[in-house]
Amino acid sequence: MPDSPKCILACTDPTDQTSAVPLAALNQARVTGARVIFYDVTHDGRMTDSRPNFWAGEGQAELYDRPLDPVAIEKLGFDALALQVQHARDEGIDAFGWLPNEPGGKGLADYALREHADLVLLAAGTEQTARYADELRAAQADGVLAGTDTIRLVDADATMVPFH
Repeated sequence: MPDSPKCILACTDPTDQTSAVPLAALNQARVTGARVIFYDVTHDGRMTDSRPNFWAGEGQAELYDRPLDPVAIEKLGFDALALQVQHARDEGIDAFGWLPNEPGGKGLADYALREHADLVLLAAGTEQTARYADELRAAQADGVLAGTDTIRLVDADATMVPFH
């Protein structure tokens, strides 16, 4: 894991109050001053786009094609994610949210690369993480994700362990 990550991508289900991923991300951000992007895994692989696409009105897709602040997230109708981002901001963390339109671990890896995330946090032992595993390992092997230490699993007590 980088000594001082600049961007943490926290894969989260904002409605899951038991997940330790947001806590681990916030703890790490407090120590390092990193930006946190809450990547909403509940919208991964849906039949419809979470954000405006090319069918939207002029300029709408571009407006929502960056890490989203709580107001933008709420305008899209994702209140739980907006609250999660706002909570982090209330604690002084530079926080944003993301609603992926591209499914799976490849979409996650591509977004991590796009946002220069040097730490990606996933919940340990979840079905979502298991589904992402092969694609994330391939992204590491292909050099898409810098270094093999970029991805960490977060267990129930918010301890980060290496992803293999």
